[in-house]
Parts: sequence; C-alpha cells; structure tokens
Amino acid sequence: QTATGTSFLLGFLIIAITLPYYICTTYTNWFVDEGFAIYRNPDAKGETPLIEVLKHDFWGTSLNPPEGYNTHKSYRPLVTLMYAAEWQLAQKMGFGGQEMKPMRLISCLVHSATSAMVLRVLL
Repeated sequence: QTATGTSFLLGFLIIAITLPYYICTTYTNWFVDEGFAIYRNPDAKGETPLIEVLKHDFWGTSLNPPEGYNTHKSYRPLVTLMYAAEWQLAQKMGFGGQEMKPMRLISCLVHSATSAMVLRVLL
C-alpha cells in the first residue's frame, strides 16, 4: 500500500514538474526547427507516400541526395510519421493554420507520460 502511494505521488510530482512545458501550446508561431521539421516538410504533413518517407531523413531530404544537396542522415521515421498523423488530426479538428497548438499539446502529453513511465521503471 505504501509503495503504491509513493509511486502515485512520485508520478504526480513528475507530471507537475513537466507542466511548465505546456505553456508552449499557447504560442501561435512555428519555432525555427519546427518550421523546417514540420511546416516546410511534406513528409511531416502527410503529403508524401509512406515508402518515400522511409527513404528520407528527419528534415524531408532524401538519404541519398543528388549531387549538390546534403543530408546529415538524421533518420527518425517514427517521429516524422507521428508528426504526419498529428498534422492530419489537427486539420480534421479544425486547426488549419494553427496546427502547432494540438501538435505541441500531444508532444507535451507524450513527454509527461514518458517521464512518469521512466520513473515507474526506475522504482
């Protein structure tokens, strides 16, 4: 009983500590990296076929770019596909032009949940 209560209290504390991150959900502009990783990236907006997304880096550049183009090969297809799903969901929910708000909220919720789960593993 005490261990369960302590785990719950610590989990609640972790979520409380991560709450300040939620302030970013109120911002109405894309941050620098978000602009390149999401807003200017057709992969992250669900506009690219899945097979092509798997051939691109995090920024939407081909992993085998033509001469004159560069990629640092930051391969994160699950993150890119998650962004695409979030973008499509935001569009369907009526957030066209403000997709960053629900996308940031989802990211914050995932961060809080992951932090609480890591705590659970450590205990």
